[in-house]
Amino acid sequence: MRLRQVSRVAAVGTLLAALLTACSGGSLDAARGGLEKSRIKVGMLPVTDSAPYRIAIEKDLFKEQGLTVETLLVTGGAQATEGLVAGDYDVAFSDYGSFFTAIEKGSPLRILADGYEGRTGTMQILVKGDSPIKRPSDLAGKKIALNGTRNILQLLTEQALVNHGVRAGNAKYVEIPFPDMIAALEQGRVDAIFAVEPFVSQAKKQVGARPVLEPLSGPTASFPIAGYITTTDFVKKYPKTAAAFQRAMREAQEMAEDRKTVEEVLPAHAKIPPETAALVTLGTYPTTLNPDRLQRVPNLMQQFGYLKKHIDVPTLIQAPSN
Repeated sequence: MRLRQVSRVAAVGTLLAALLTACSGGSLDAARGGLEKSRIKVGMLPVTDSAPYRIAIEKDLFKEQGLTVETLLVTGGAQATEGLVAGDYDVAFSDYGSFFTAIEKGSPLRILADGYEGRTGTMQILVKGDSPIKRPSDLAGKKIALNGTRNILQLLTEQALVNHGVRAGNAKYVEIPFPDMIAALEQGRVDAIFAVEPFVSQAKKQVGARPVLEPLSGPTASFPIAGYITTTDFVKKYPKTAAAFQRAMREAQEMAEDRKTVEEVLPAHAKIPPETAALVTLGTYPTTLNPDRLQRVPNLMQQFGYLKKHIDVPTLIQAPSN
C-alpha cells in the first residue's frame, strides 16, 4: 500500500512538473491548449499613442492572457503594414492612413484594437523659434518633416492647410523618423516638423520650437490616429490568440485613462526623462472599436485623393471575443 502511495505521489509530482514546464513564459490557459500560439511578435512605434502597449507589458496583462510578446521597433505605419504582410510581425501598431492605403492595395489586414484618438496639442507642426514662418499660410511651398508620406500625418497636414487657405499638396514633405526630427529642424534641413508627443514637448524644451499649425482642429478634431492591426490569415489560424491580445489591450487602454499610469511607462517606452513625461499632452485611448468613428479616416482620405474607392470600415474590424 505504501509503495502504491509513493508511486501515486511521484506520478502527481511528475504531472505538476510537466505543467509548470509547459506554463513557463505563459499562463495555465496556454499550457492547457487555450491559445493556438502563445508567443507573438509585435511591430511597435514607441510614442505616446502606443503607451498602453507598454502598460500591458509592465502590468503583466499579456502574461495573464497566456501571451509572451516580442517587441520589434518600426519607424512608421508603412513599415508596420509591409512587415505584417511579409510575416515579420504577428501584430503591429500602425497609423490608420497607412493601414487603409495598404487595404486599397490588396493587403489582407484587419483591425484588432483601436489605439489612439488625438486632440489639440497632442501633435503639432512646429518651427524654430526664430523662423520667419509665423502663420499656417507661410507653410506653402515649405519643407515639412513627416515620419512617412501619404500617411495619417500628411492627411491631417493637408486638411489643416486647406482650412487656412493653402491648396492641398502645396507643401514639400520629407520623410524623417520622429527621433531625428528635432535635429533636422535645428540644422535647417527642414522648415517645419510634424511632431507627436513626446517629441512635441521635447522640441519645445530643447530648441525652443513653437507651433504654427494645429492639425487636430475643425474637421479633424478628436480624430482617430492609430490602432493595432494584424492579417486575416493570423486571425483565422489563431483566433484565440488574437482574442487574448484584444483582452489585454482593452484592459491596458482602460488603465491609460489614469494619466499617472501613462506617465510611469513613458520614460521606458518613449525613451524620455520623467520630467518630459509629466509635460506631454495626451489624447484618448479608446476601449472599443467604433466603426462610425474610424470611418472618418478613409472618408477623408478619399476626399483628398489618397484613396480611389470607398472603404467600408466594419468589414475590416475583428470583432472582440470574450
